[in-house]
Amino acid sequence: MKILVLGDPRGTNISPIIEELNTKYGPFNCCLVLGTIGGILEFPVPVYTEGRHSIGDLSIGFGTTNVDIMVTSKWPKNIEFNSAVPLNTSLDCYDIDLTSYGCLYHFATGPFFEREPFINPLGRPTRFISLSPIDSGDRYYYAFETDGPQRNDWPQHPWLFLKESTHGKRLIDGQRDEPVSKRQQRPQRTCFLCLSNPDLEKYLIIHIGNSSYITLSKGPLTVAKPEWNLPVSGHLLIIPISHDSVRNLLKNVPETQEIRYNVQQIASYYRSVSFHAVCAQLSHNTISHPFVHILPVHSSIISASGIIQYFEKTARDAGFNPVSKANFPDHFNCFTLQVYDCESDHIHELFFAINRKWIDFQFFRVNMANILNIQERISWAKCADQAIETADVQNFRKLVLPKINLQ
Repeated sequence: MKILVLGDPRGTNISPIIEELNTKYGPFNCCLVLGTIGGILEFPVPVYTEGRHSIGDLSIGFGTTNVDIMVTSKWPKNIEFNSAVPLNTSLDCYDIDLTSYGCLYHFATGPFFEREPFINPLGRPTRFISLSPIDSGDRYYYAFETDGPQRNDWPQHPWLFLKESTHGKRLIDGQRDEPVSKRQQRPQRTCFLCLSNPDLEKYLIIHIGNSSYITLSKGPLTVAKPEWNLPVSGHLLIIPISHDSVRNLLKNVPETQEIRYNVQQIASYYRSVSFHAVCAQLSHNTISHPFVHILPVHSSIISASGIIQYFEKTARDAGFNPVSKANFPDHFNCFTLQVYDCESDHIHELFFAINRKWIDFQFFRVNMANILNIQERISWAKCADQAIETADVQNFRKLVLPKINLQ
C-alpha cells in the first residue's frame, strides 16, 4: 500500500498539489493531511484529515493507541535522543508514553525532521517524521509504502536509555545504534536488567541470590494495602543474574531451581495474607533479558480461576497459541502464567507459544490492570516515584523478608 502524507495546508488549496504528487510519485492508495481542509474539494485519491479510519489492513490513529500510523499535533519529548540525525530547534513537546504505542509510522507537525527508524518498546520498528506546513518553504510531504524493507541494526527506542537523575533531569544512558536482534552481542552495560550494569537503579533491589535477584517493579502496578495485611506493593521482578540464561524461567529445569524456589516462597507469603500470587513471564526473541513478574491479588477482588479464565481469552485474542505443559518450549516466544490460589493449595497454569513477530511487551501489566480496574496505572512511567519505591523496598526488607526463606 502506497501512502502520501501532507503537512498542514493552512488554507492552501491542496487539490492540485495532491494531483501533481500523485502523478509524479504515485499512484497512491490514499493521502493523510496533518491539518484541516476548508471547502469542498475533489481529489484524485481518498484523503483523510482527522478522526480514526480503516484503510485495508491498516489502522490509523490521531492520538490513539495500537495503530500502524499515528498522528499527533506535537512531538514526543526527547525524540532526538539516541539518534544521529541533528536537530537544531526547540519545540513545545509532550511526553508520549510509547510503551502504549506500537506504531510503525508517527507523524507530527513542525519543522521537517525525519529520524532514523528505531525499535519501540513493543518490539516494532517506528519511523518518526515531522512535516512542515505547506506554505513554509520547507519539506511538507512524505510518501511511503507500508510493506517497505526492515533491517536488523536499528537502534532501540530513544527512551530506553533515559533515567531520572536526583535533580529530576533526564540523562542519556547507553550507546546508540545498537543491534537488537543479535542478542549475544548486546553489551551488558546497555541492558537495564543486568546486575553488572553500573547504571542499574539499585535502590529497587530487595534480595540478591546466587543466580538471580529480586527487585520491586519500577512504577509498580499495585500499591501497599495495610488494611489487607499487605504493607508493601508486592509487585516484584525475579531476574536471573546471567545475561543470557535459560529463557523459560518457570519451567522445571536445574538452571531455574533458585528462581522457582523463591517464587514459591513469595507466593506462600502472599497466600498467608489472603492474596493470590500471580506469576508471569513473557519470553520473546526481541527481549534481551528474561524475568518473572510476581503480583499479589486479594481474594476478595477475583478468584484464581477467574484470573486464569481472563487470560485464556485475552491471550487467544492476542494471537497466542495454547500448548500443553509437556510441549511447552524451553526458550523464546512463549507466555507462562501461574496463579497460586490462596483459597486452596492449587497452582493454576497457562502455557502459550507465540508465533507473532511483534508483541505487546505490556501484555501482562495491561491485563492485570484491567482485572484490578486500575487502568490509570497501566503506564509504569506514570507510576514511578523513587521516594515511594525506596520506602516500599525498605518496608519489604523490614516487614516481609524475615517471614520468607529465600535462597
